[in-house]
Amino acid sequence: MLETVKWEAIPREDMTKGQLKDNRENGMIPAVVSSRGKESTSLFVKLSDLQRRPYGNFIVDLVFPNKKKPINCFLKNIQFSHVGYKILHVDFQELTKGQEVDIEIPLRLTGEPVGLDKGGIVNQLIDSVMIRTLPRHLPEKFEMDISHLDVNDSIDITELELPDEITLLDPTEGTVASIIVPKEEPLEPETEEEEEELEEEEAESEESSEEEKE
Repeated sequence: MLETVKWEAIPREDMTKGQLKDNRENGMIPAVVSSRGKESTSLFVKLSDLQRRPYGNFIVDLVFPNKKKPINCFLKNIQFSHVGYKILHVDFQELTKGQEVDIEIPLRLTGEPVGLDKGGIVNQLIDSVMIRTLPRHLPEKFEMDISHLDVNDSIDITELELPDEITLLDPTEGTVASIIVPKEEPLEPETEEEEEELEEEEAESEESSEEEKE
């Protein structure tokens, strides 16, 4: 069962880029709630709520000041700035009873592969999957046990076990993780200049030693 948080929502009308920038600087982030069969809703949410958001997937109850019932949704996407990694915009998807939703779910690996004792390392290639399901069946995450993997073994996305009420959308094929052995980088041969420098240093060192003896 996903965690549910309550965030204050403030209705938003059409604004200029300058007005949106001013609101961001005051800790109010522009957002949109998309709903199937209905017009989208424009709003502001608090930056402080976004900064304290739970890790992974969770459900958000957006509470508007003049509405008795909150909008039940999930956080679909966060847009960040290229500089400073600041939050610019947020997209929500409304959850409606009886309507399936498409959502990205984290994929975690569990267990310690037997191949680690032989010098192998875990190479994870898929860390999330897109699924379709009803809101009441939304999982927090998926897990795949890799404790049985030896060196050069791998586990495929087709081995992910899902309940009947969840449909895997993407990816439907591919390697989730493998156990690989890092290749040792060959030592680069010394150049002629480096060899000459070493010979000069050795010669200087020998001369110094002889002078000390005298």
